[in-house]
Amino acid sequence: MHLPRPLLFVPLALALLGGCRHSPDPTMAVDGFTLNPDPWLQDRQAIAQRASFDLNCPAEKLALTVLAVGGNGMFFDDWATQVGVSGCEQRVVYIRTAQGWIANIARSDAAQPPPSNPPPPPVVP
Repeated sequence: MHLPRPLLFVPLALALLGGCRHSPDPTMAVDGFTLNPDPWLQDRQAIAQRASFDLNCPAEKLALTVLAVGGNGMFFDDWATQVGVSGCEQRVVYIRTAQGWIANIARSDAAQPPPSNPPPPPVVP
């Protein structure tokens, strides 16, 4: 008994399609947030490289912490928008901008409060 030629392709098609199940997008849990791993892995590398330079600290001594996320919110938080970096007794927050990751650095001398009494104006005779 011979099957018609078009029916010979049905088992082949079913075998090929059987392995193609729809699975949700992969996600990665980072600091309590669910991120898309592809952007996060790229961001983590870029931030560590930048922070290593900014803080004059080897990248392997840096710890990154996701502080805020953004995205479409349909499946997961998508991507980090603020990342804290600590290492070599320093801390800084990097913020995602259209130009890339920008450090929001508060220098220790800038953190001092201004003097309570400004100097008096000069006396004009």
